[in-house]
Amino acid sequence: MVRGREREGGEEGRQRAEPAPALLGALSQSGVGHRVMFGLSIHPIWTRTLVRRWLHQEVLLWPFLKLLALGTVVALFCELGIYYAVILRCDWPPLRGSSAPVLKALFLADTHLLGALRGHWFDKLRRMDWYKLQRFEGVFNFTSAKVVTRKGINFVLVNSIALQGDGCSICSKVENDLQQLSLALNCSRQLDPSHSSENCKGKEIFPPSAPILLQHYPLYRVSDEECTGEDSASPEEKQLLFREKYDTLSLEASKKLLWWFCPRLILSGHTHSSCTVLHNGQLPEISVPSFNWRNRNNPSFLLASITATDFTLAKCFMPRESTVITIYLAAGVLAINLLLFHFRFWQWLMHYLIDKHKST
Repeated sequence: MVRGREREGGEEGRQRAEPAPALLGALSQSGVGHRVMFGLSIHPIWTRTLVRRWLHQEVLLWPFLKLLALGTVVALFCELGIYYAVILRCDWPPLRGSSAPVLKALFLADTHLLGALRGHWFDKLRRMDWYKLQRFEGVFNFTSAKVVTRKGINFVLVNSIALQGDGCSICSKVENDLQQLSLALNCSRQLDPSHSSENCKGKEIFPPSAPILLQHYPLYRVSDEECTGEDSASPEEKQLLFREKYDTLSLEASKKLLWWFCPRLILSGHTHSSCTVLHNGQLPEISVPSFNWRNRNNPSFLLASITATDFTLAKCFMPRESTVITIYLAAGVLAINLLLFHFRFWQWLMHYLIDKHKST
């Protein structure tokens, strides 16, 4: 372009061909037509290869260090710092008027550590590794039912999938185990006068407190229409009727669990949304929302303060996925602009546009 303009006759042609120093940056001392663009020396006669120039310390070292620092800070904040910033606002709920030992427990549901549904490699990289999988299987991998006791508080862990009444291979065993656990708990609490010392002989003795039922499937309910809260189901989902043995336990299985254990609190999951239901007008069941960004934008968990006779709950929200994604995208845009400024792309673009405008 410069040479073409130098062919124009007269002083006016030469003045029009001369680039503006403020926009172009600087002309090389090696001769006319030797420009600086993207941080590289552009000349019709190549005296250096592009590879050698790009590997030059002044060209790549500083932008690399800047991008490394930016990426480190953003990753630390999005994968660690933002969680502290949000969780520090959470606190254990107070339990006043009780001198009994208080158990502090955290409850979460539907972590979806594995599975390809709505997942991708980056999601799996952040959620699961070999160590987490081994720990999860070691703690939660059981096929029947069991009672866990802490500080005089009984938690009944139920494999609710085996209560669907579909004749599965473990269904009869699970139901028999639940009946035996129910008998042992009721003997410990002495709720049923028909439980003579002979019937209770040899049964495991538990603390005489009403149990807390922990299971995946919620007890039977028609829908989530009555559920409220920012992490409850969407208005469209609330209009859908639940299917027994798919969305909830069957009505029959739900009645059995209530009759067997007479729990004081039921915690369930599966629906991925929060809901509080009162069974028989007095027994609370809380469906804990999914603790996974694939299932909802605002995952949460429950904090509980529990004694043998009382409990209180509080909800703690995690950072929204949309917030984390926005931070990563903003950091990406900033990194691209740092590179473009370093290689003087915007200066070159401005000069190119002005030069093109003058030539028209």
